[in-house]
Amino acid sequence: MEINRIEFSDLGIPIAIYEPAPAGKLALLERVHESSIGQAARTLLDLRQTWESSTQEERKDLVHIML
Repeated sequence: MEINRIEFSDLGIPIAIYEPAPAGKLALLERVHESSIGQAARTLLDLRQTWESSTQEERKDLVHIML
């Protein structure tokens, strides 16, 4: 769990609001505020998934596309 936000009681006492951290591979990306960094990271994860599910011939084609 992580602190999501701070609220104040009627007496002005700060209260930390805890919520579960996001789960899964994209947990860190969900906290990234810069959209270009998040988009680049998602692209890399998509590329990795594509690579793992491709055949040898498809991998060769993928390398040629990337170059």
